[in-house]
Amino acid sequence: MPPGVTTVIDDASAAKRQIDSQFREMPGLRLTSAQAARLFGIPQADCERVLAELVSAGAIVRRADGRYVSGGQA
Repeated sequence: MPPGVTTVIDDASAAKRQIDSQFREMPGLRLTSAQAARLFGIPQADCERVLAELVSAGAIVRRADGRYVSGGQA
């Protein structure tokens, strides 16, 4: 693949690593999907998909109020 060309998979993987990293580095972080999309600069639908993957992996938790928190803060 030519330099500077990325794939959707690479972008999704990078977004997943970035979001996971932020929740680990800032344990008090509590975000809605809309807030996360703005913070991480990705489309909301993509952000929601990544957040769902992180929830499935146990890295983060979606609370009853709709906010996502670190997995250790359920």
